[in-house]
Amino acid sequence: QLLWAEELVLGSWNIQGNGGPFKEQALMEFGSYFVRDKNIDILALQEVKVPLQKLSHTKLYKKRIGNDFLDHFAQELSKQTGSVWKYVSSCDYAIRENIDEYAYCNAGLDNAVLYRADKVDVKEIHAGYPFYFDDFHKSPYKMNMNNTNVLKISDRFSDKSFYLINKHLPYKNDSKRWDTWDRDIQVLEDLYNVLNDNYSKILCGDFNAAHHSFYLEDGRLVFTDCFIGCRKPTTVNRDFHYSHEFDHFILNAAATELVIQEPDRYTSDADSSGTIRYGTHSTTLEYFLKNLSDHVPIFMSLDF
Repeated sequence: QLLWAEELVLGSWNIQGNGGPFKEQALMEFGSYFVRDKNIDILALQEVKVPLQKLSHTKLYKKRIGNDFLDHFAQELSKQTGSVWKYVSSCDYAIRENIDEYAYCNAGLDNAVLYRADKVDVKEIHAGYPFYFDDFHKSPYKMNMNNTNVLKISDRFSDKSFYLINKHLPYKNDSKRWDTWDRDIQVLEDLYNVLNDNYSKILCGDFNAAHHSFYLEDGRLVFTDCFIGCRKPTTVNRDFHYSHEFDHFILNAAATELVIQEPDRYTSDADSSGTIRYGTHSTTLEYFLKNLSDHVPIFMSLDF
Protein backbone atom coordinates (compact mmCIF):
# COMPACT_ATOMS: atom_id res chain seq x y z
CA GLN A 1 0.00 0.00 0.00
CA LEU A 2 1.34 3.40 -0.97
CA LEU A 3 1.03 5.92 1.82
CA TRP A 4 0.81 9.61 0.86
CA ALA A 5 0.33 8.18 -2.63
CA GLU A 6 0.11 10.74 -5.43
CA GLU A 7 -2.22 13.18 -3.72
CA LEU A 8 -3.59 14.45 -0.45
CA VAL A 9 -7.17 15.68 -0.70
CA LEU A 10 -8.51 18.40 1.60
CA GLY A 11 -12.19 19.14 2.13
CA SER A 12 -13.84 22.11 3.84
CA TRP A 13 -17.49 22.34 4.87
CA ASN A 14 -19.55 24.72 6.97
CA ILE A 15 -22.21 22.33 8.26
CA GLN A 16 -24.31 25.18 9.76
CA GLY A 17 -24.80 23.41 13.07
CA ASN A 18 -25.63 19.83 13.97
CA GLY A 19 -28.60 20.15 16.27
CA GLY A 20 -30.85 17.13 16.65
CA PRO A 21 -30.36 13.45 15.79
CA PHE A 22 -32.06 13.69 12.37
CA LYS A 23 -29.76 16.42 11.11
CA GLU A 24 -26.69 14.84 12.65
CA GLN A 25 -27.44 11.56 10.89
CA ALA A 26 -28.05 13.34 7.58
CA LEU A 27 -24.81 15.32 7.91
CA MET A 28 -22.81 12.17 8.65
CA GLU A 29 -24.46 10.30 5.79
CA PHE A 30 -23.73 13.01 3.23
CA GLY A 31 -20.30 13.76 4.72
CA SER A 32 -19.27 10.10 4.59
CA TYR A 33 -20.29 9.88 0.94
CA PHE A 34 -18.41 13.09 0.15
CA VAL A 35 -15.27 11.70 1.79
CA ARG A 36 -15.51 8.42 -0.13
CA ASP A 37 -16.50 9.98 -3.45
CA LYS A 38 -13.71 12.60 -3.46
CA ASN A 39 -11.12 10.46 -1.62
CA ILE A 40 -10.89 13.08 1.13
CA ASP A 41 -8.02 12.63 3.60
CA ILE A 42 -8.61 15.73 5.76
CA LEU A 43 -12.03 17.33 6.31
CA ALA A 44 -12.21 20.74 7.99
CA LEU A 45 -15.59 21.61 9.50
CA GLN A 46 -17.02 24.93 10.63
CA GLU A 47 -20.07 25.60 12.82
CA VAL A 48 -19.93 22.34 14.72
CA LYS A 49 -22.35 22.90 17.59
CA VAL A 50 -20.71 22.30 20.96
CA PRO A 51 -22.91 21.07 23.82
CA LEU A 52 -22.52 23.70 26.53
CA GLN A 53 -23.17 23.65 30.24
CA LYS A 54 -23.37 27.02 31.92
CA LEU A 55 -21.67 27.48 35.29
CA SER A 56 -24.27 28.95 37.60
CA HIS A 57 -21.93 31.23 39.55
CA THR A 58 -20.24 32.90 36.56
CA LYS A 59 -20.91 34.15 33.06
CA LEU A 60 -18.63 31.43 31.75
CA TYR A 61 -19.79 28.40 29.84
CA LYS A 62 -18.16 25.01 30.09
CA LYS A 63 -18.36 22.37 27.39
CA ARG A 64 -19.73 19.01 28.35
CA ILE A 65 -17.29 16.13 28.29
CA GLY A 66 -16.93 14.78 24.78
CA ASN A 67 -18.69 15.68 21.57
CA ASP A 68 -20.95 12.86 20.43
CA PHE A 69 -21.35 14.22 16.90
CA LEU A 70 -17.62 14.32 16.18
CA ASP A 71 -17.08 10.97 17.91
CA HIS A 72 -19.80 9.35 15.83
CA PHE A 73 -18.68 11.05 12.61
CA ALA A 74 -15.10 9.78 13.04
CA GLN A 75 -16.42 6.29 13.78
CA GLU A 76 -18.66 6.36 10.72
CA LEU A 77 -15.83 7.52 8.46
CA SER A 78 -13.61 4.74 9.81
CA LYS A 79 -16.34 2.20 9.10
CA GLN A 80 -17.18 3.53 5.64
CA THR A 81 -13.62 3.94 4.38
CA GLY A 82 -11.75 1.15 6.15
CA SER A 83 -9.26 3.77 7.40
CA VAL A 84 -8.62 5.13 10.88
CA TRP A 85 -10.25 8.54 11.36
CA LYS A 86 -9.67 10.88 14.29
CA TYR A 87 -10.40 14.56 14.92
CA VAL A 88 -9.15 17.67 16.64
CA SER A 89 -11.46 20.36 17.95
CA SER A 90 -11.16 23.99 19.02
CA CYS A 91 -13.85 23.65 21.70
CA ASP A 92 -11.35 23.39 24.56
CA TYR A 93 -10.27 26.98 23.98
CA ALA A 94 -13.03 28.53 21.85
CA ILE A 95 -15.53 29.00 24.67
CA ARG A 96 -14.73 32.18 26.53
CA GLU A 97 -16.47 34.76 28.67
CA ASN A 98 -17.92 37.55 26.58
CA ILE A 99 -15.22 40.19 26.65
CA ASP A 100 -16.14 43.62 25.32
CA GLU A 101 -16.77 43.38 21.58
CA TYR A 102 -15.75 39.70 21.34
CA ALA A 103 -19.42 38.81 21.46
CA TYR A 104 -19.37 35.41 19.79
CA CYS A 105 -16.68 33.67 21.84
CA ASN A 106 -19.44 32.01 23.85
CA ALA A 107 -21.58 31.00 20.89
CA GLY A 108 -20.67 27.32 21.21
CA LEU A 109 -19.72 27.00 17.53
CA ASP A 110 -16.65 24.88 17.13
CA ASN A 111 -14.15 24.34 14.32
CA ALA A 112 -12.99 20.77 13.92
CA VAL A 113 -10.74 18.82 11.57
CA LEU A 114 -11.33 15.13 10.86
CA TYR A 115 -8.36 13.28 9.37
CA ARG A 116 -7.03 9.89 8.32
CA ALA A 117 -4.79 8.95 11.22
CA ASP A 118 -3.35 6.04 9.24
CA LYS A 119 -1.99 8.52 6.69
CA VAL A 120 -1.09 11.71 8.55
CA ASP A 121 -0.06 12.89 11.99
CA VAL A 122 -1.75 16.05 13.24
CA LYS A 123 -0.25 18.33 15.87
CA GLU A 124 -2.24 21.18 17.38
CA ILE A 125 -0.09 24.26 17.99
CA HIS A 126 -2.64 26.55 19.60
CA ALA A 127 -1.33 26.52 23.18
CA GLY A 128 1.46 28.65 24.59
CA TYR A 129 3.81 30.86 22.62
CA PRO A 130 3.11 32.54 20.23
CA PHE A 131 -0.64 31.94 20.00
CA TYR A 132 -1.86 31.44 23.58
CA PHE A 133 -5.32 30.39 22.41
CA ASP A 134 -5.60 28.68 25.78
CA ASP A 135 -5.26 32.07 27.49
CA PHE A 136 -7.66 34.51 25.83
CA HIS A 137 -6.53 37.49 27.91
CA LYS A 138 -2.88 36.91 27.02
CA SER A 139 -3.25 35.98 23.36
CA PRO A 140 -2.21 38.59 20.76
CA TYR A 141 -4.47 36.80 18.27
CA LYS A 142 -7.93 37.54 19.65
CA MET A 143 -10.76 37.13 17.18
CA ASN A 144 -14.50 37.51 17.47
CA MET A 145 -14.85 33.81 16.71
CA ASN A 146 -11.87 32.42 18.59
CA ASN A 147 -12.50 28.97 17.10
CA THR A 148 -9.31 28.63 15.07
CA ASN A 149 -7.58 25.33 14.35
CA VAL A 150 -3.83 25.79 13.75
CA LEU A 151 -2.34 22.44 12.82
CA LYS A 152 0.94 21.01 11.61
CA ILE A 153 0.13 18.02 9.44
CA SER A 154 2.86 15.51 8.63
CA ASP A 155 3.17 12.41 6.52
CA ARG A 156 3.50 9.48 8.92
CA PHE A 157 6.33 7.92 6.94
CA SER A 158 8.41 10.85 5.69
CA ASP A 159 9.49 14.36 6.66
CA LYS A 160 6.86 16.07 4.48
CA SER A 161 4.58 18.44 6.39
CA PHE A 162 2.49 21.61 6.05
CA TYR A 163 0.48 24.03 8.15
CA LEU A 164 -3.33 24.07 8.02
CA ILE A 165 -5.46 26.84 9.53
CA ASN A 166 -9.22 26.22 9.71
CA LYS A 167 -11.17 29.44 10.30
CA HIS A 168 -14.70 30.83 10.46
CA LEU A 169 -14.80 34.62 10.27
CA PRO A 170 -17.69 36.88 11.28
CA TYR A 171 -19.99 38.18 8.57
CA LYS A 172 -19.15 41.41 6.82
CA ASN A 173 -21.87 43.60 8.28
CA ASP A 174 -22.65 46.96 6.68
CA SER A 175 -24.37 48.22 9.82
CA LYS A 176 -21.13 47.74 11.77
CA ARG A 177 -19.04 49.15 8.92
CA TRP A 178 -17.36 45.72 8.73
CA ASP A 179 -15.07 46.69 11.62
CA THR A 180 -15.19 43.24 13.22
CA TRP A 181 -14.39 41.44 9.97
CA ASP A 182 -11.61 43.91 9.16
CA ARG A 183 -10.04 43.41 12.56
CA ASP A 184 -10.29 39.63 12.48
CA ILE A 185 -8.96 39.17 8.95
CA GLN A 186 -5.93 41.26 9.94
CA VAL A 187 -5.43 39.11 13.04
CA LEU A 188 -5.69 35.99 10.88
CA GLU A 189 -3.12 37.42 8.47
CA ASP A 190 -0.78 38.14 11.40
CA LEU A 191 -1.25 34.60 12.66
CA TYR A 192 -0.50 33.22 9.18
CA ASN A 193 2.65 35.35 8.94
CA VAL A 194 4.04 33.91 12.20
CA LEU A 195 4.13 30.42 10.70
CA ASN A 196 7.37 29.34 9.03
CA ASP A 197 7.45 30.52 5.41
CA ASN A 198 9.60 27.55 4.44
CA TYR A 199 6.55 25.31 4.86
CA SER A 200 3.47 25.06 2.71
CA LYS A 201 0.69 27.03 4.44
CA ILE A 202 -3.01 26.55 3.73
CA LEU A 203 -5.96 28.42 5.21
CA CYS A 204 -9.48 27.11 4.70
CA GLY A 205 -12.97 27.72 5.97
CA ASP A 206 -15.88 30.13 5.78
CA PHE A 207 -14.49 33.64 5.41
CA ASN A 208 -17.93 35.25 5.10
CA ALA A 209 -16.67 37.46 2.28
CA ALA A 210 -16.01 36.94 -1.40
CA HIS A 211 -12.37 36.93 -2.49
CA HIS A 212 -12.79 40.29 -4.20
CA SER A 213 -13.76 41.72 -0.79
CA PHE A 214 -10.42 40.92 0.82
CA TYR A 215 -9.67 44.62 1.04
CA LEU A 216 -9.65 46.53 4.29
CA GLU A 217 -11.35 49.89 4.72
CA ASP A 218 -8.00 51.59 4.12
CA GLY A 219 -7.75 49.85 0.75
CA ARG A 220 -5.04 47.37 1.68
CA LEU A 221 -5.34 43.87 0.23
CA VAL A 222 -4.74 41.00 2.68
CA PHE A 223 -2.85 37.80 1.83
CA THR A 224 -1.05 39.42 -1.09
CA ASP A 225 1.45 36.54 -1.31
CA CYS A 226 -1.28 33.93 -1.56
CA PHE A 227 -3.49 32.27 -4.12
CA ILE A 228 -7.16 32.26 -3.11
CA GLY A 229 -9.21 29.42 -4.54
CA CYS A 230 -12.87 30.27 -4.19
CA ARG A 231 -16.19 28.92 -5.37
CA LYS A 232 -18.43 31.22 -7.32
CA PRO A 233 -22.06 30.93 -6.21
CA THR A 234 -24.31 28.97 -8.55
CA THR A 235 -27.76 30.52 -8.68
CA VAL A 236 -30.57 27.98 -8.73
CA ASN A 237 -33.34 30.53 -8.36
CA ARG A 238 -33.84 33.83 -6.59
CA ASP A 239 -34.13 32.19 -3.18
CA PHE A 240 -31.49 29.46 -3.17
CA HIS A 241 -27.82 29.55 -4.03
CA TYR A 242 -24.53 28.19 -2.80
CA SER A 243 -22.65 30.09 -0.15
CA HIS A 244 -19.34 29.00 -1.63
CA GLU A 245 -18.54 32.55 -2.61
CA PHE A 246 -17.51 32.82 1.05
CA ASP A 247 -15.62 29.50 1.27
CA HIS A 248 -11.96 29.55 0.31
CA PHE A 249 -8.66 27.76 0.25
CA ILE A 250 -5.87 30.30 0.70
CA LEU A 251 -2.41 29.01 -0.19
CA ASN A 252 1.06 30.48 0.04
CA ALA A 253 3.46 30.07 -2.88
CA ALA A 254 4.88 26.77 -1.61
CA ALA A 255 1.43 25.24 -1.25
CA THR A 256 0.20 26.60 -4.58
CA GLU A 257 2.91 24.67 -6.39
CA LEU A 258 1.42 21.43 -5.05
CA VAL A 259 -2.15 21.95 -6.31
CA ILE A 260 -3.43 19.27 -8.71
CA GLN A 261 -5.89 20.05 -11.50
CA GLU A 262 -6.57 23.63 -10.44
CA PRO A 263 -9.18 25.07 -10.51
CA ASP A 264 -11.82 22.43 -11.34
CA ARG A 265 -11.09 20.36 -8.24
CA TYR A 266 -12.54 23.09 -6.01
CA THR A 267 -16.18 22.30 -6.72
CA SER A 268 -18.65 19.74 -5.42
CA ASP A 269 -21.66 20.82 -7.44
CA ALA A 270 -25.13 19.49 -7.80
CA ASP A 271 -25.84 18.15 -11.29
CA SER A 272 -27.38 20.22 -14.07
CA SER A 273 -30.89 19.48 -12.79
CA GLY A 274 -30.08 20.96 -9.38
CA THR A 275 -30.04 17.53 -7.73
CA ILE A 276 -27.44 16.52 -5.17
CA ARG A 277 -26.73 12.79 -5.26
CA TYR A 278 -24.89 10.82 -2.62
CA GLY A 279 -24.68 7.07 -2.69
CA THR A 280 -28.15 5.65 -3.17
CA HIS A 281 -29.73 8.92 -2.01
CA SER A 282 -30.53 12.14 -3.80
CA THR A 283 -32.13 15.41 -2.84
CA THR A 284 -32.84 18.75 -4.42
CA LEU A 285 -30.41 21.54 -3.74
CA GLU A 286 -33.33 23.49 -2.26
CA TYR A 287 -33.96 20.76 0.33
CA PHE A 288 -30.24 20.43 1.05
CA LEU A 289 -29.84 24.15 1.70
CA LYS A 290 -32.91 24.26 3.94
CA ASN A 291 -32.30 21.11 5.96
CA LEU A 292 -28.58 20.29 5.95
CA SER A 293 -26.50 23.40 5.33
CA ASP A 294 -26.43 26.51 3.19
CA HIS A 295 -22.92 25.37 2.15
CA VAL A 296 -22.02 22.43 -0.05
CA PRO A 297 -18.47 21.25 0.70
CA ILE A 298 -15.47 22.24 -1.39
CA PHE A 299 -12.26 20.29 -1.88
CA MET A 300 -8.81 20.47 -3.41
CA SER A 301 -5.89 18.12 -4.08
CA LEU A 302 -2.20 18.46 -3.32
CA ASP A 303 0.62 16.46 -4.86
CA PHE A 304 3.21 15.55 -2.24
